[in-house]
Amino acid sequence: METRPTEPIVLVAGLGGSGTRLFAELLESMGLVEPALTNRSKDDLILSRWLSDAEVRCAPNSGKLAVFLAEFEAYVHGHQTEAQLDRWLLSLQRLNHPILPRKRAEMHASFLEWRENRSGPRFFKEPNLHIFYPELLGQFQELKAIYVLRDGRYMAHSKNLNQLERWGEYFGISKNRSPEDALFRLWELSGRRMNHLAGKFGSERLLLLRLEELIEDPSALASRISTWLNLNDLIIGTPSFHKSEHIPRSKPHPGKPEWNSALLEFGYSGSD
Repeated sequence: METRPTEPIVLVAGLGGSGTRLFAELLESMGLVEPALTNRSKDDLILSRWLSDAEVRCAPNSGKLAVFLAEFEAYVHGHQTEAQLDRWLLSLQRLNHPILPRKRAEMHASFLEWRENRSGPRFFKEPNLHIFYPELLGQFQELKAIYVLRDGRYMAHSKNLNQLERWGEYFGISKNRSPEDALFRLWELSGRRMNHLAGKFGSERLLLLRLEELIEDPSALASRISTWLNLNDLIIGTPSFHKSEHIPRSKPHPGKPEWNSALLEFGYSGSD
């Protein structure tokens, strides 16, 4: 079997709307290789197809999680068979995604070019990956993971309700809550889950990073990440943030006094 790459493999995830795209741009500017097939948000579309099925995480005894872990290993380490690759690309082709090449042969060529590029470490960005960090970090020792945090007040007023509909029950969030209270609770519980996992696996494996740190000083954060990855020889650039649509608004979103303790827990000032 092919020897696994010695470079770290970096996962990037966070609640939808938290700013994972900007972290993907930062890692790319640092010299890490992005996935072969992505959308405008730099989501890995192969991973997105697998994780579009909520039963991968939530259905008991379905076996789908074991299948996902096996497919994940084959994918990120370049061990996939032609049959696996053909199945993945066929699934993407059926999406008729505007970003993807129309012909499967062109997707195949793009994937092979990416797979053969061993010039540096790689990252895989898909927001929902954090749901699977316990299994992924536990099974694959070469993985490092980033979880992106954004001010919980912004997240509470997000219009992205898909994550709440998909993962609310998993986190035990009551459907009787108002949308903003439910979204804030999702932000709070997901962040605490990541803090617990960081304690379990160590900060050398799982790093919680705030989007606001990236906006304030991208070069300083890039240096911190480079040290974390032991890749201090990388040439660090600065992402073109002005091209991104996912920038925190200058006007702060309203909060609630009962949110303050959770905000302070994750490094944000409370609301009056």
